[in-house]
Amino acid sequence: MKRVIVIFILGLICIGQIDACMKYPKAIREECKKLRKEGWKTFPDQKSMEEQIEQSWLMEYEYDILTKEPKYVLCSVL
Repeated sequence: MKRVIVIFILGLICIGQIDACMKYPKAIREECKKLRKEGWKTFPDQKSMEEQIEQSWLMEYEYDILTKEPKYVLCSVL
């Protein structure tokens, strides 16, 4: 029984390390680097900046299946 618990805990630790080492695409890393230089930060209990940028970029390309129109209205300042 103790072996099963130890193996389970070690498995969870390994999975956590894999997620922490996941690399984001170069474009996202460059965008985060630029935003951090400008002084942007995230709150400690929120998603990382990389996750937020990835999520927002994916939302730009989501379309409704029936109407073929974008699901979200996005605005970007030039």
